[in-house]
Amino acid sequence: MFFGKTKEEEGRLNAMEQNFAIISFEPNGKILHANDNFLNVLGYRLDEVVGNHHRMFCDKTYINTKAYIDFWNDLANGISQINEFERIRKDGTSVWIQASYTPVKNKSGKVIRVVKFAQDVTSAKKVIDSVKKAINLAKTGILKQTIKESTQNEGIEELKNNINDLFEIVSSKVDGDLNKISEALSSFQKLNFVHRISGDNLGEVSKGLNNLATIINEMLVENKTNGLTL
Repeated sequence: MFFGKTKEEEGRLNAMEQNFAIISFEPNGKILHANDNFLNVLGYRLDEVVGNHHRMFCDKTYINTKAYIDFWNDLANGISQINEFERIRKDGTSVWIQASYTPVKNKSGKVIRVVKFAQDVTSAKKVIDSVKKAINLAKTGILKQTIKESTQNEGIEELKNNINDLFEIVSSKVDGDLNKISEALSSFQKLNFVHRISGDNLGEVSKGLNNLATIINEMLVENKTNGLTL
């Protein structure tokens, strides 16, 4: 499969095959090949996808939009696409992937195929969505809550666990010990999770976490004067 490659190049390619869902297309979106990781994520066999168009993985309301047409026109013109994308499995369920679509050119500069490298981030996105919901509820004063979703993304899982710990400490009042709440909040603010959250979630989560810290700080200031009433 990797004829003509050096051993180092073969090693890199094999590592990518093992760790990424990979699929290749003609510049017009027709599917050329997909590796086992990709097929497992989307629930298809190879013979079910080769020769079909990429649109088979997309929501029907999306494939006729200008955005989708422009997506493939840009790829055919050599413009890479990197983002989080929602795709549809064979069974009709939704899957979120972090993916890069890379146009491959020949010596004359013409795009001859498009290669996509992707990772399934569905579970991570569910956790992030729950974090956003928790932050929005906290803004209304609801701090007794727990984020239950889980993910294999260590950074996002750590973020979730620390938010849950903070909510538990604040909502249970720690027997009225404001110092413990202040210490928990201080530790939380020092943690740097945001650089491990990718895509469109980054700005929204970062802003939300800052707002959450501000909300709890304001509650602490108020309750140091009036007594703990959280």
